[in-house]
Amino acid sequence: MKTLDQQIKNLIKDAPNDPEMRQITETFAPVLKEIASKFRYLEYYVLQTPDQAWVSFTLNHRTQSHVEKTIIYAFPSLEDVSRSIAPQDLSALSVVSIGIIDLLFQFYALNLGEGLVLFDTPGNTEKAIEIPRTEFDVLLRQSMDPLPPNIA
Repeated sequence: MKTLDQQIKNLIKDAPNDPEMRQITETFAPVLKEIASKFRYLEYYVLQTPDQAWVSFTLNHRTQSHVEKTIIYAFPSLEDVSRSIAPQDLSALSVVSIGIIDLLFQFYALNLGEGLVLFDTPGNTEKAIEIPRTEFDVLLRQSMDPLPPNIA
């Protein structure tokens, strides 16, 4: 699997041949790397529908049943996918591997939900780390804000 830096180079290289889009991708790259560096793996597995859309899950808040959020799950191994999803549900879906940089970029750029949930320990599908969409927003805004004038 490619390193984070290699994945970022590929993301920028594969960006649409549009100067504005390439600039957006280059601006977003450090944010993606910062988030990705918190995780153990360079590649994760996601579920896809037959039309190649990522499978999302709608969760209800534990104490406020009217509050919902949509999330995408990403797993460190194929075995973890099999442990987490009922076999009858897996039969209609496919499992694809994706580099963590592409995973993060697509989740955010395509607005695929309110949270991305990564299982970072193989064999443990009880403990996961959620990256709220708002974390991307905050880090991206911080990366674009100019430094205060009193810092030099």
